[in-house]
Amino acid sequence: KLGGHGWGGGDLDNLKDALMLDRGSTVLTAEERGEALRRILEWERDHVDDLARHNSKAMLLRGAAGLAEESESEERKLIYKEVADLLGMEKGQKDKVASAVGPGALDASRALAGLNLTLTALLSTPCLQSPGCDVVAARFLKILNKQQVQKFLVWADGNAEGIDGVDYV
Repeated sequence: KLGGHGWGGGDLDNLKDALMLDRGSTVLTAEERGEALRRILEWERDHVDDLARHNSKAMLLRGAAGLAEESESEERKLIYKEVADLLGMEKGQKDKVASAVGPGALDASRALAGLNLTLTALLSTPCLQSPGCDVVAARFLKILNKQQVQKFLVWADGNAEGIDGVDYV
């Protein structure tokens, strides 16, 4: 379509179709899709691990600055004291730590641990190899032609937030 388009004139709808992303033309097997999902989930879990490590260090500095949460263990408070003695932070430094690391660091740590558990559980389930997606995709692809599938997928990408907000239950 693009090769036959006359620049400066012609059918605008045909031009948009020609320039559209080639979405929906690649059909993955259950194994390929499972492998792709596994790689994505592993990358996400690694990212969550990195965030958790950085958050732990921030919590350690916050505790060393004398800003430990009441709910924290005595063992952790002893570690904070050890780090505080090691660093010998001045009041100005402690104030900067307090402003840089908010009191929500402990909640963030718990949330990151929960997210890590969820990602680990997803990685250990056989659903990544489920043929159910192939069945649904095959039914979907039989109804729409290739151009319709591409248009729908591009539209869905652009409207993901609205689609996520629809309650199907």
